[in-house]
Amino acid sequence: MTKRKKGWIIGGIICAVIAIGIAVEAIIILNMSRNHFRLDASDYGISEEISIDDNDYAEMIREKRSFVVFVDKPGCLKTESMGDWLKDFPEEMQFKYYNLHWADAKKTSLYDYVKYTPSIALINNGRVVTWLKADSDEDEKYYNDPEALKEWLKTYIIF
Repeated sequence: MTKRKKGWIIGGIICAVIAIGIAVEAIIILNMSRNHFRLDASDYGISEEISIDDNDYAEMIREKRSFVVFVDKPGCLKTESMGDWLKDFPEEMQFKYYNLHWADAKKTSLYDYVKYTPSIALINNGRVVTWLKADSDEDEKYYNDPEALKEWLKTYIIF
């Protein structure tokens, strides 16, 4: 085999490896962008809890808003802890979140997903992306550790 042919073969292999690398990178970025989203711009910059009811929630869904909703049941110790954690996140993660009491949540489409409290649901463009399941062994770590909860939020929300 001539040097020229070897050069073409090696060049072809290098181009194929580069093309495969670019394709894999594009797939990774595409999958990340499906899961990652921004909250509504007005929800960034301050840690604040805003109480809403079932009508407010339904309107936000109709408006195709992107937001975090914390479903609570008054008197629950985990509810109180998680609410405090959300307010105390570091500056780069400050955001408004909406508090929906369980009695109101049961009157909304959110009840198709959230069956137990407390829970945090992430809504993107009016659609439920994911939520914490209070009865799940897998999600238990998010209920017990504010650092784990932060990482879960960062998995979906762009801060």
